[in-house]
Amino acid sequence: MEEFSYHEYPPFPGFSEKGMKFLSQLKKNNRREWLTDERKEVLNNELFFPMRSLLAELGKRSQEKGMQWNPDPKKSIFRIYRDTRFSKDKKPFKTNIGAVLPFADEQKKGIGCYIHLDPEGSFFGGGGYFLTGDELKKMRSAIDADPKKLRSIIKSVEKKFGEVKGEQLKRAPTGYDPDHPAIDLLRFKQLWTMRSLSNEEIKSPKLVNELWKQSMQLHDLCSWLHTAVR
Repeated sequence: MEEFSYHEYPPFPGFSEKGMKFLSQLKKNNRREWLTDERKEVLNNELFFPMRSLLAELGKRSQEKGMQWNPDPKKSIFRIYRDTRFSKDKKPFKTNIGAVLPFADEQKKGIGCYIHLDPEGSFFGGGGYFLTGDELKKMRSAIDADPKKLRSIIKSVEKKFGEVKGEQLKRAPTGYDPDHPAIDLLRFKQLWTMRSLSNEEIKSPKLVNELWKQSMQLHDLCSWLHTAVR
């Protein structure tokens, strides 16, 4: 049973200039002592809460239209605190706000769409970015069985949304002939695409309509990936 209702959140108001200014200031003051209780209120009110409303509207629309986007307005937003345990960069905070629009039962680093807020470059994208070795084996088996299906999906995504890309192996993956007719697809270690969002789009309540439209352009790619690797 759901622990929340999409209807409990107010309509998405757009991200405010105050919120984007907060992120700009955070880049210049990335220290724990800078994030006072007063500034945490700005973070919550101007960034996290509008993001929850945005996710709720997208989730509600998905339910109404029988689609498989399944965001959690609270759990689908990435924490602003960085994990610095194994990093030379000890700055405590991320200087952007990120959230996922998961496909079906996917988790934060699973298959789906991603919303990225950053004063220096916001974007929306989707696909499979964090694919494990086992998931890659399954993806390649699906490509080997029917490469035409994925090629058709990629062609549609690139026509409507943007270039499908991702890190690739330099050689053929183990077990596949270098002359395989779909070797260009088999070499992928990721499959994703993204599109920039302007500050005007980010600040507008109409952003929810634009992201819904874009998510539908990425639906078939995420559906294919989910079926292939799960």
